[in-house]
Amino acid sequence: RSQEWSLRHISLVSQEVRQMFNAVRMDIYRLIHTKSAYVILVIAMALAIAMSGMTALVRSMATESIVETTDNVTMVSESDSEIADEYDTASAESSNGPTATVGLEVDDSDMSDEVPTIADMVESDIAGLDLALLLAIFTVLFSTADLNSGYIKSVGGQVKRRGVLLFSKMIALSVFTFVAMALDVIVQCIATPLFLHGAEFGDAADLFKMLGSQYVVTLLFVYFVMAMAIIIKNNVISMITAVCMCTGIFTLIFSGINILIEKIGVKNFDINDYLIVNQISELDLSASAKTVGGAFAVAAVWAVVSLIAVYGVFKRRDI
Repeated sequence: RSQEWSLRHISLVSQEVRQMFNAVRMDIYRLIHTKSAYVILVIAMALAIAMSGMTALVRSMATESIVETTDNVTMVSESDSEIADEYDTASAESSNGPTATVGLEVDDSDMSDEVPTIADMVESDIAGLDLALLLAIFTVLFSTADLNSGYIKSVGGQVKRRGVLLFSKMIALSVFTFVAMALDVIVQCIATPLFLHGAEFGDAADLFKMLGSQYVVTLLFVYFVMAMAIIIKNNVISMITAVCMCTGIFTLIFSGINILIEKIGVKNFDINDYLIVNQISELDLSASAKTVGGAFAVAAVWAVVSLIAVYGVFKRRDI
């Protein structure tokens, strides 16, 4: 009897594993055949190219501005011969004394001549929340696309645990997030040297460390958006909420709340420190281990709480 129970238990486990594998395979298939996925990836690549192009344009305009200002200063210095003679006389009388500059002195100490690296441009795309915004939009579309269709009803009838359906969505979104980040790196490896002549790759160790930490935190953010979209079951509200998170609108709102909290008497507290999107912005190339650990902790809390909530809703909701 014990052996029979063991065989039956193994059979049930293998059946659940098979169901999970089939659900993941179908969601990956759905991902591959989703047109919005390719639209989002094309937009992400276009934004990466535009980022390199705009950076090159701004640097070119800044260089021309410095050259023009320097030429104007030279013209003023040469035309004002009286002032020049006075300073020449003073210089001759006191050769060991301090010297003076004729006309305007241009301080270009803040204008770095260092060309941004490929790693810098990738950091701008990811830490700047451009990619997170696009991923959030796609997550809302992908997570809710099958809720009101015959697909989810047919698949839901084939699995014993509805959590399998959530897990399969998470796997598909994990794949899409990885592909989006990888494409951003590839595009910047091509676009940055084209627009910014002399651009180097940068510190590979720092870049891959940032990519690893960003992938984890961004993926947890994607899971949160997925859970929110499924719970709300309204694409418009879910998308507006995600866009507000990625564009800093919530940061402005919470800054006002922080002022009210400070007036109550609570000091050194900032709600924005606990927003998941702000953790993505903090993970740059120079992020310390403490910053990375804090970002992981905050993002994990957001993701775990939201996934527990969506599992409870999804398990009881009629699909």
